Amino acid sequence: MAFVANHDPNYFKENSFHTNCGSYAFNIREWYGPDDKFDEDDIELGNRLYKEGLLDVEDILDFLYRRDVKQILKDFKLVQVTDQNITLRPNEELIAFRLCVNPDAPTEDEPLYIDYHFRVKRNGRWMEKQGCHEINMVDNYSEDPWEVSEELIYTGPIAYFVKKAS
Repeated sequence: MAFVANHDPNYFKENSFHTNCGSYAFNIREWYGPDDKFDEDDIELGNRLYKEGLLDVEDILDFLYRRDVKQILKDFKLVQVTDQNITLRPNEELIAFRLCVNPDAPTEDEPLYIDYHFRVKRNGRWMEKQGCHEINMVDNYSEDPWEVSEELIYTGPIAYFVKKAS
Protein backbone atom coordinates (compact mmCIF):
# COMPACT_ATOMS: atom_id res chain seq x y z
CA MET A 1 0.00 0.00 0.00
CA ALA A 2 1.25 3.47 -0.83
CA PHE A 3 1.00 5.77 2.15
CA VAL A 4 0.23 9.47 1.76
CA ALA A 5 3.15 11.62 2.87
CA ASN A 6 0.98 14.19 4.67
CA HIS A 7 -2.63 15.19 5.26
CA ASP A 8 -2.96 17.23 2.09
CA PRO A 9 -6.73 17.85 1.86
CA ASN A 10 -6.40 18.69 -1.84
CA TYR A 11 -5.11 15.19 -2.56
CA PHE A 12 -8.26 13.60 -1.20
CA LYS A 13 -10.54 16.20 -2.76
CA GLU A 14 -8.96 15.76 -6.19
CA ASN A 15 -8.84 11.97 -5.92
CA SER A 16 -12.01 11.29 -3.95
CA PHE A 17 -13.30 8.84 -6.54
CA HIS A 18 -10.30 6.58 -5.93
CA THR A 19 -10.42 6.63 -2.13
CA ASN A 20 -13.01 5.58 0.45
CA CYS A 21 -13.57 5.68 4.21
CA GLY A 22 -10.81 3.11 4.80
CA SER A 23 -8.20 4.86 2.69
CA TYR A 24 -9.05 8.19 4.33
CA ALA A 25 -8.90 6.76 7.87
CA PHE A 26 -5.57 5.00 7.28
CA ASN A 27 -4.22 7.81 5.08
CA ILE A 28 -3.42 5.66 2.05
CA ARG A 29 -3.84 6.31 -1.65
CA GLU A 30 -5.97 3.33 -2.64
CA TRP A 31 -9.45 2.05 -1.87
CA TYR A 32 -9.29 -0.02 1.33
CA GLY A 33 -11.68 -2.47 2.91
CA PRO A 34 -10.80 -5.26 5.33
CA ASP A 35 -13.04 -7.57 3.33
CA ASP A 36 -11.10 -6.97 0.10
CA LYS A 37 -8.94 -9.99 0.92
CA PHE A 38 -11.82 -12.44 1.24
CA ASP A 39 -13.41 -14.65 -1.34
CA GLU A 40 -16.94 -14.02 -2.59
CA ASP A 41 -17.67 -17.56 -1.37
CA ASP A 42 -17.74 -16.18 2.22
CA ILE A 43 -20.54 -13.80 1.28
CA GLU A 44 -22.46 -16.44 -0.65
CA LEU A 45 -22.17 -18.89 2.24
CA GLY A 46 -23.34 -16.27 4.77
CA ASN A 47 -26.30 -15.35 2.59
CA ARG A 48 -27.26 -19.01 2.08
CA LEU A 49 -27.07 -19.75 5.82
CA TYR A 50 -29.14 -16.63 6.54
CA LYS A 51 -31.79 -17.59 3.95
CA GLU A 52 -31.99 -21.08 5.42
CA GLY A 53 -32.43 -19.66 8.93
CA LEU A 54 -29.19 -21.17 10.26
CA LEU A 55 -27.61 -17.76 11.02
CA ASP A 56 -29.23 -14.56 12.19
CA VAL A 57 -28.00 -11.01 11.62
CA GLU A 58 -26.21 -10.89 14.99
CA ASP A 59 -24.26 -14.09 14.18
CA ILE A 60 -23.17 -12.64 10.86
CA LEU A 61 -22.18 -9.30 12.44
CA ASP A 62 -20.14 -11.08 15.11
CA PHE A 63 -18.32 -13.29 12.59
CA LEU A 64 -17.55 -10.44 10.17
CA TYR A 65 -16.48 -8.10 12.97
CA ARG A 66 -13.92 -10.57 14.36
CA ARG A 67 -12.68 -11.49 10.88
CA ASP A 68 -12.31 -7.85 9.76
CA VAL A 69 -10.58 -6.64 12.95
CA LYS A 70 -7.98 -9.40 12.50
CA GLN A 71 -7.49 -8.38 8.87
CA ILE A 72 -7.06 -4.68 9.76
CA LEU A 73 -4.36 -5.57 12.31
CA LYS A 74 -2.67 -7.75 9.70
CA ASP A 75 -2.81 -5.03 7.02
CA PHE A 76 -1.54 -2.23 9.29
CA LYS A 77 1.24 -3.49 11.55
CA LEU A 78 1.56 -0.21 13.50
CA VAL A 79 -2.14 -0.02 14.39
CA GLN A 80 -3.32 -1.23 17.81
CA VAL A 81 -6.78 -2.04 19.16
CA THR A 82 -7.80 0.37 21.91
CA ASP A 83 -10.98 1.87 23.35
CA GLN A 84 -12.78 5.13 22.66
CA ASN A 85 -11.65 6.75 25.91
CA ILE A 86 -7.92 6.67 25.14
CA THR A 87 -6.04 9.91 25.64
CA LEU A 88 -4.40 10.48 22.30
CA ARG A 89 -0.89 11.84 22.05
CA PRO A 90 -0.39 14.77 19.65
CA ASN A 91 0.99 12.39 17.00
CA GLU A 92 -1.85 9.84 17.22
CA GLU A 93 -5.23 9.36 15.59
CA LEU A 94 -8.21 7.25 16.65
CA ILE A 95 -9.98 5.16 14.02
CA ALA A 96 -13.45 3.70 14.55
CA PHE A 97 -14.63 0.73 12.46
CA ARG A 98 -18.21 -0.52 12.28
CA LEU A 99 -20.35 -2.87 10.20
CA CYS A 100 -23.83 -2.64 8.76
CA VAL A 101 -25.88 -5.73 7.95
CA ASN A 102 -29.18 -4.63 6.49
CA PRO A 103 -31.77 -7.37 5.86
CA ASP A 104 -34.17 -4.69 4.58
CA ALA A 105 -32.06 -3.82 1.50
CA PRO A 106 -31.72 -7.14 -0.31
CA THR A 107 -30.60 -7.74 -3.86
CA GLU A 108 -31.51 -10.74 -5.97
CA ASP A 109 -28.29 -12.57 -5.10
CA GLU A 110 -27.75 -11.25 -1.58
CA PRO A 111 -30.62 -11.22 0.93
CA LEU A 112 -28.41 -9.20 3.27
CA TYR A 113 -26.71 -5.95 2.40
CA ILE A 114 -23.35 -5.94 4.21
CA ASP A 115 -21.10 -2.88 4.42
CA TYR A 116 -18.33 -1.42 6.59
CA HIS A 117 -17.46 2.15 7.54
CA PHE A 118 -14.51 3.92 9.13
CA ARG A 119 -14.38 7.23 10.95
CA VAL A 120 -11.19 8.89 12.14
CA LYS A 121 -10.51 11.35 14.94
CA ARG A 122 -7.89 13.59 13.37
CA ASN A 123 -6.65 16.83 14.94
CA GLY A 124 -9.33 16.55 17.64
CA ARG A 125 -12.27 16.21 15.19
CA TRP A 126 -14.15 13.15 13.97
CA MET A 127 -14.13 12.93 10.17
CA GLU A 128 -15.45 10.46 7.61
CA LYS A 129 -15.48 9.81 3.89
CA GLN A 130 -18.40 7.89 2.43
CA GLY A 131 -17.31 5.83 -0.56
CA CYS A 132 -16.10 8.06 -3.38
CA HIS A 133 -17.70 11.20 -1.87
CA GLU A 134 -15.91 14.13 -0.22
CA ILE A 135 -14.62 14.19 3.35
CA ASN A 136 -17.09 15.38 6.00
CA MET A 137 -16.88 16.32 9.65
CA VAL A 138 -18.96 14.11 11.96
CA ASP A 139 -21.18 16.21 14.21
CA ASN A 140 -21.60 14.86 17.75
CA TYR A 141 -19.79 11.53 17.45
CA SER A 142 -21.42 8.79 19.52
CA GLU A 143 -21.78 5.03 19.58
CA ASP A 144 -25.45 5.34 18.64
CA PRO A 145 -26.20 3.88 15.20
CA TRP A 146 -24.28 5.68 12.45
CA GLU A 147 -26.89 6.68 9.89
CA VAL A 148 -25.05 7.32 6.65
CA SER A 149 -28.10 6.91 4.38
CA GLU A 150 -31.53 5.34 4.51
CA GLU A 151 -30.11 1.89 3.73
CA LEU A 152 -26.80 2.27 5.54
CA ILE A 153 -27.29 2.34 9.29
CA TYR A 154 -24.26 0.91 11.07
CA THR A 155 -25.31 -0.85 14.26
CA GLY A 156 -22.57 -3.44 14.72
CA PRO A 157 -19.98 -3.38 17.47
CA ILE A 158 -17.31 -0.68 17.11
CA ALA A 159 -13.61 -1.48 17.00
CA TYR A 160 -11.25 1.34 17.89
CA PHE A 161 -7.68 1.52 16.62
CA VAL A 162 -4.93 3.96 17.49
CA LYS A 163 -2.33 4.86 14.90
CA LYS A 164 0.46 7.36 14.57
CA ALA A 165 -0.49 10.34 12.42
CA SER A 166 1.30 10.38 9.08
